[in-house]
Amino acid sequence: MDGVYSGKSPLTLNNVPTGPHKVIIKKEGYGNFISEINIEAGRKTFLEAELVLIPAIKEEADMAGVTEEKEEAETGTLKANGMVNIGEKFVIYYDFSKGKTTEIRQIDSDVFSKRFSSYLVFTRFDPVSIKTIDKSIDNIKREDCIGIKGQFEYLHSGQSLCVITKEDEVVALGGTWEDTENAKLTWKLFS
Repeated sequence: MDGVYSGKSPLTLNNVPTGPHKVIIKKEGYGNFISEINIEAGRKTFLEAELVLIPAIKEEADMAGVTEEKEEAETGTLKANGMVNIGEKFVIYYDFSKGKTTEIRQIDSDVFSKRFSSYLVFTRFDPVSIKTIDKSIDNIKREDCIGIKGQFEYLHSGQSLCVITKEDEVVALGGTWEDTENAKLTWKLFS
């Protein structure tokens, strides 16, 4: 809860402070269950999670292969610029140094996203850092992503996610959408 290990499920937590809390439930071989709950004073709150089994083998997609547009920036600070179609996938793993996405975790994965109807939830793998920035991907600059520290972020339409990769590269991705199904994320790898 809130980034702190609380124990094995089933679990009852007492004396939880009132207000909103982020809960992540993990099990080997399953996608993480991520939820936000609101604790009210003097009331019990129940959370039931349905974990999704991660398929053992899936094809790897090359970000360049699903890229609609790839170009060098005029400023020369951008090494890559492209788009990833979320499609109907529930979970996507991103490896920015190789420019690849998969539906199962790879050893070099930097982050993964889970698709919900109106937003995406991103979780990073150690030592990667992430942070949601309230700027569109068209307006995001490398400087916006310097010094970020974060592990778990919500990405809504019109926002950008900054990523400091395992290789210490700076990446930003974001987009606009009504519904996340078939949403297109633009990604930028800064030098």
